[in-house]
Formats: sequence, C-alpha cells, structure tokens
Amino acid sequence: MRIVNNLMLLLIFMSFFMLLSCSKDDIPKKSLLAGDTTDVAFHRFFNPPLQLSLIWDEQKLYGNATDSLDIDNDQVADVFFRLIVLNPDSLHLLEGEMPNPFPSLHIYGRDSLFETATISETVYVGLGTTTKYYWVEALEHGQLIDETRNWKPANYWGEKLWSENPVSMLSNGPWFEKAQPAFVAFRLRGALGWIKMDTHSTDDPLIMGFALQAPS
Repeated sequence: MRIVNNLMLLLIFMSFFMLLSCSKDDIPKKSLLAGDTTDVAFHRFFNPPLQLSLIWDEQKLYGNATDSLDIDNDQVADVFFRLIVLNPDSLHLLEGEMPNPFPSLHIYGRDSLFETATISETVYVGLGTTTKYYWVEALEHGQLIDETRNWKPANYWGEKLWSENPVSMLSNGPWFEKAQPAFVAFRLRGALGWIKMDTHSTDDPLIMGFALQAPS
C-alpha cells in the first residue's frame, strides 16, 4: 500500500511540475477566420462597395487614387490604399519607354503598428543569386488568420497587392485580376482583422467590408 501511495504522490508531483513548466508559447494564440464576424470588436460591410476615385494627370496618362478606412472606429484613418493605373488610350505617350511608376495597388497604415500577412516570391536576379519579393496574401473565405502567418509592417510605402513590372520571371501578385473576392489579413496594434476586396478589375478595386478583433 505504501508503494502505491508513493507512486500516486509522484504522479501528482509530476503533473503539477508539468503545469508549472508550460511556457507562454504553449497557450493557444488568438485567431480569426477570414470573413467571420463572431466575437469581433468592429465590423462593417459596404453596400455598394467602396471605390477608389482616380485623379488623372494633365496628359491623362497616369491615374492615382488614395483612400482610407477607420478600422477601429476612433474617427482616425488607420489603413490607406494607393492605386496607380495607366490609361490604355494614352500609352503612345510613353514613346516606347517603361512606365514610371508601374501600375500597382498598395496597402499601408499610418504607422508601423499596422501589419499585413504576406507571401514571398523568389526571383533570380543574375550571377547565380536570387531575391525575395513580398506580396499581400490573398486569403479565401474561412481561412485561418493567426500569429503564424508571415507578418510584415506596412507603413508609408506599404505592401503590394498587385503590380505590373518589367521582370518576366516575377508575377503580378496574387491579387492581380483575381476572379473572386478575397481577404487581406492584418494586425492593428496586435489585434487581428481582415478586409474583403474585389480586384478582378485592376482599374477599379472594390472594398467590400472589414472586421477587427478586440486587442488581447
């Protein structure tokens, strides 16, 4: 009987020690599903979707648009979009030269506390070397958003959803003429969120809605 009691005490002690030794990393991190509004602090859907209003230069060659979202409902813009497009009717004005800048769609925050989930693309740059190019990841409805994604700060210069480019080995990004709406995963001051967008028309991206969890 004494042996049994000693074994029981040993098992209890070991269980208690294992609980104490659990690190913070063993605790499940906060997560969110793309498109889900359960247990979020703020969410909003736009009907009709928001459009970016283009302003053309004097030659009507380059169009630029910038717009923003107040994600956390504090009356201050948190997230910005910058769109650059070319007018197909004015391409002769390039006179065979490369566009400067190339058409693209960026997302960025007002400070480095805004981050987006990204994916990388490896591109050969010559002499046996490669470099990584980063795009904002395009998530499908229901995909998991958590701390394990590849997060990058998207401050003033931002991260690209799509971009035309002169390098044939580099794609135009996962959002370029994407047939179906998708989700940008982001972190704002540590809180997870998503933005639903439709970019099938590169000249007219649509912002359909967003959600933000409460900070941890």
